[in-house]
Amino acid sequence: MEVIMENKHVELARDIGKFAFELVNQLPEKVQSDYRSYVRSLPAMIINNGLGNALAFEFSKGKEGNAHEILLKHIVLFANRYLGFSSSNLTSKALMEELLRMDIHKYMFWTEQILLFLNWLRRFADGMIKEVKGD
Repeated sequence: MEVIMENKHVELARDIGKFAFELVNQLPEKVQSDYRSYVRSLPAMIINNGLGNALAFEFSKGKEGNAHEILLKHIVLFANRYLGFSSSNLTSKALMEELLRMDIHKYMFWTEQILLFLNWLRRFADGMIKEVKGD
């Protein structure tokens, strides 16, 4: 039974990695450098300020098609696909509303899972996006 659970965990981690790879691979070139920078700094912001506060920052900075908006949209897609976030409207605003409503145990679980997802995104962004002077 333990081997089956371990295999499912490995399979899930690989699936999340594949999902992250596809998202980074599809980034428009004009936002890649900023995205790489933001995905590298967001985990520390989450640890220092909390998930809700960090995502509220991304939400406040997100403008149509910029790297903040795209990163937050990637988190929305992840939450929908892997964390059971379902809303009739899969928007950043709906995700923020969900975070504000959830109990502390769910909030802590989401924090852990989103940090793991961001680690995948960061690794792929570091490997796939050319470093620009100043990064």
